[in-house]
This record gives sequence, structure tokens and C-alpha cells, in this order.
Amino acid sequence: MARSASHIDMRVIKTKRSIRSALAHLMTQRDISLISVSDVAHAAMVNKKTFLAHYASIYAVVEEMEGSALASLKDTVGSADVIFDSERLGEVLCQIGAMASDTTSEFGCLLRSRVRDEFLSKMRVCISDKISSDTIDSHIRASSKRVGYAIDFVSGGIVSIFSRWIDSGFKGSATDVASAMESFARSALIGCRSQLVK
Repeated sequence: MARSASHIDMRVIKTKRSIRSALAHLMTQRDISLISVSDVAHAAMVNKKTFLAHYASIYAVVEEMEGSALASLKDTVGSADVIFDSERLGEVLCQIGAMASDTTSEFGCLLRSRVRDEFLSKMRVCISDKISSDTIDSHIRASSKRVGYAIDFVSGGIVSIFSRWIDSGFKGSATDVASAMESFARSALIGCRSQLVK
């Protein structure tokens, strides 16, 4: 029986999952620059050739982990209009907080590793893209650089507030953090829209 092109061998899925999990575990113990392909292969209980059959380098695994973590973030956020609803934003923050505090998850691991700053930057871009596509009319977006600046400001602010919340050990309730984010986001985007109307 011939397999379809879209069929993925379960062994490949299990092997890649094992490699990502092994790297995530190693990243909690030491800097990524000190982790070798052999280290990951050994921890994943595969040989080096198997690792290299699936990934070109350690950083290729990190990119896949980031992609998976950002997809989880997008799914959790849902529509970007959540930034204008502090109750929904609080629920979303609690879910993201749970993902971040889970040291076994790719999301949590990336936030605790040396690739954290790069991952936070990618989170900012992800949120910015979500705000751009979901909350701002395309004709307004095309008509002013100020809208782009406001979106960058809001997405950077959201990531910064979230990062500080993580760094504090999740001190302060998700509701309080969500309320601050919602207030800042609303002010920035509404202010930008009023500038365009003038």
C-alpha cells in the first residue's frame, strides 16, 4: 500500500519530539553554546547520524521549538482584539503564564535560556503581526507610519510587561497585569486612530 505524501512516519515524529525534549532539558542546565549535537543525541537516545538526518544543527532545533512555541502563543491569544478586553486578556495571560512557568514546555524552556531575548523579540513580532492583521483596517495601516509605530509600541510594551511579570516570579495577579496591558494598548491605538482622523 502506497503512503500519501502528507503522511508523516510516527517514528520521525517521536524522534524529533525526543530531540527537542532533550535539548529543552539540556538548555535548563547550561548555555546553548556549550551543548553539542552529540550531547543532544545522547540525551535523546539517538545516534548523531539520526540527529543530523532531522536537523542541520542545534539552532535548527531551537528554530523549530520557537515556531512551535509561537504557534501555541497565537492559539492562546486567539484574536488580537483581546488587548481591548481586560477580562479576556487576564484569562489569556493566565494561560501564557502557565506555559511560561512550565519548565518542561518549549515555551517555558525558551524563556529560561540564553535564547530568551531572541525569543521575546519573535514574540513581539508575532503580537505585532496579530494586532496589524486583526485590529487595524488595511487602508489605515497603509496610510500612516504612525499606525506602525503605535503597533510596535503596543507589542513591545506587552512583551516588556509580560517579561517583567515572568522575572518577578509572577508577582501580581494576571488580572492586574492584564488591566495595565489593556489600558496601555487601548490608549496607544486609540490615540493613533484619533491622530489619523484629524
